[in-house]
Amino acid sequence: MMKTKVSDQGTNDKFNGMVLFDAQSGSVENITMLDKEFYILYYQTILYLLLSVAITLVVEILISLPFKVKPLKVLVLANIATQILLHTVSFLTYRFFSFFFIFALLIYEIIIWAIEYVIYKKFAKSLSGKSIGLYVFIANLVSMLLSIPAIAKM
Repeated sequence: MMKTKVSDQGTNDKFNGMVLFDAQSGSVENITMLDKEFYILYYQTILYLLLSVAITLVVEILISLPFKVKPLKVLVLANIATQILLHTVSFLTYRFFSFFFIFALLIYEIIIWAIEYVIYKKFAKSLSGKSIGLYVFIANLVSMLLSIPAIAKM
């Protein structure tokens, strides 16, 4: 029986590792977030995140107009922070909840709603308690519904 060496043995001290396999040389290289290859492999995910944050900001700013949410920088910073949190948690947990991802996403959205409610209650002095809750609910519901087509393609 003839044995063929495909590559050097790759080692990784992490449960979920990423390696770059060079078929020509047969070498294996571990990839971390500090390597440019990580970003080359995940550029679509990174672009999706940036596009998602931008679309969410536009949608939630438009929805905030009738509610007169002030200051605008609170809305922008809260949404950037919660979108990054949502995408990070979704990315990190997707492999564990892939079959139930839509349910996990609903739970994440409820948590985001609560976080944004607390942020607006503390920093958006132009809103009362009920109008904060209504705004956050409507804005997050609309942005979540707009994201369903993208989620369906995952």
